[in-house]
Amino acid sequence: MSTSTTTSTTRPTVLQNWQPFAAISSGLAAVLTAIGTFWSPLADYEATRSINDFYSWLIVLAMIAVGVAVVFGVVVRRATSANAAKRAVVLSVLAVLSVVVFWTGLPLVFAGGAVCCALVEPRRMPSRIALALAALVAAAAVWAALAG
Repeated sequence: MSTSTTTSTTRPTVLQNWQPFAAISSGLAAVLTAIGTFWSPLADYEATRSINDFYSWLIVLAMIAVGVAVVFGVVVRRATSANAAKRAVVLSVLAVLSVVVFWTGLPLVFAGGAVCCALVEPRRMPSRIALALAALVAAAAVWAALAG
């Protein structure tokens, strides 16, 4: 008589509740792009608004949705505790680089993914670097939205 044991191997995820990070990142990105598109209180020009501004903002919202799906659906969900800090640094560097195209809303999406991964082991130096870069990107995104 032989006995066999079955073991299930489950890959640990970064956080059980990564969804709030995705929702907050996409929500902030949508609000800040709306402020930049329709309000821009720090801009020193008088812009006329048209329906085309609304259509362009809808395209930006679609870009944010795709970014959230890729960052959180692929990168963050597949991270393990062994590689979460490395993924956090990569996402935070992408957030810094994407500030060049701040109007897409993607800097906050990358920063949110970096924060989500960094909070797995927040005392490790790579995680601290990722959190600092994400905070700087968030501040830059707010300024860019207000400046238009």
